[in-house]
Amino acid sequence: MSDEQACTTRPAALAVVLFSAGGWRIGIEACRVRGSAPAPQASGARAVETLLGIAPLPDDGHARQSLRLKREDGDQEIQVDGPVELVELPVAAIQPVPPLVVSRSRLPGLRALVLPPPGEAAASPILLLDAGVF
Repeated sequence: MSDEQACTTRPAALAVVLFSAGGWRIGIEACRVRGSAPAPQASGARAVETLLGIAPLPDDGHARQSLRLKREDGDQEIQVDGPVELVELPVAAIQPVPPLVVSRSRLPGLRALVLPPPGEAAASPILLLDAGVF
C-alpha cells in the first residue's frame, strides 16, 4: 500500500503522531511523518511554534524532537516539544472544527479536533493539523 493510500483509507482508527507546541497537544496523520529523533543542538529545522505563529512555552524539561515530514517537494524537518507519540485515535472521537472557530482561527492547517472524553475535563483537546502547512 502506498503512503497516499494509507492516508485515504477509512479505518475505525486514525494513526496520528502527537507532539506539543505552545501548550497545545497537536497531531499529524502518521502516514505523513517519516520519523522522529532527538533534535540536535545545531539544527536547520524550524520550530513548529514559528511555523504556526504561536508563542513557545518556557523550557518545561521535555527534550526537543525533530520530526521528518513527507512532502511532495522533499522531506521537511521541524522541531517540536516532546514527548512524541504514535497513537491510534478512534475515528468517532475526531470532530470537525466548528465554523465559528474556523472563522476566527489564525492557526494554519487546522483540520479537526479530538475532544477529551466526558469526565476528563482537565485534558485539553488535540488539534489535528494538515502536514502540508509546514
